Amino acid sequence: MEKDWQLPEFSREEFAPKQNRYALCVFIINEGARIQSQLSKMKPLASQVDIILADGGSTDGSLDPDLLRASNVRALLTKRGPGKLSAQMRMALAWSLEEGYEGIIVVDGIV
Repeated sequence: MEKDWQLPEFSREEFAPKQNRYALCVFIINEGARIQSQLSKMKPLASQVDIILADGGSTDGSLDPDLLRASNVRALLTKRGPGKLSAQMRMALAWSLEEGYEGIIVVDGIV
C-alpha cells in the first residue's frame, strides 16, 4: 500500500536503536526545565518503551543531546515545516510506524 501521508518537514536525531515494541511519543515546545524533570521521571520506563520526543521547534535550549542520551531518549524529532501540534503528531506517528512499532503511546506536553 502506497503511503500518501502529509508530513511536515522535520529533522531526526537518533540516540539509540529501537529496543522495544512500543514507542512513547511526547509532544513538546519550549518546555524548559519541565521537560528535564519529566525525562528524569520517565527514564525507568525506557526498559519497556522507546521514548521519542516530538518537538515543535523549541528555541529555549532545553533539548541538549547529552541530556537526552542520559535520559534514555531514543530519538528527537524536530518539526521544521509549518503547522502546530497536529503536524507534530503526524510527524511522530508516521516516524514510529515506519520504525515498526506495534503500539504508540502519546503524551501531550508535560505530565
